[in-house]
Amino acid sequence: MYKCIECGHLFDEGEEVTWIETHKEYNEPMSGCPLCKSGYKEIEPCKICGVYSDGEIYCEDCKKTVKERFMNLVNANFNRKERSLLNELYDCEPI
Repeated sequence: MYKCIECGHLFDEGEEVTWIETHKEYNEPMSGCPLCKSGYKEIEPCKICGVYSDGEIYCEDCKKTVKERFMNLVNANFNRKERSLLNELYDCEPI
């Protein structure tokens, strides 16, 4: 899957437009977004939910959900001193 850098359009391989730009000494093959002909980048689906994001391994929604679930687990089962120790051991954000 590809995402246009300019307009954000998502498209599959083979849907990009191609053309030749002629220069004095050579012809340069070009390709771009099928909507606006701008540059594009390859993107991967989120490893958890499969939604395509901006080149991240995990989408923002999954990151947020997993972090919230983790914080609920930590807060429910550990007291403040234990959470402080876990924070030091695993170099986490302060809680």
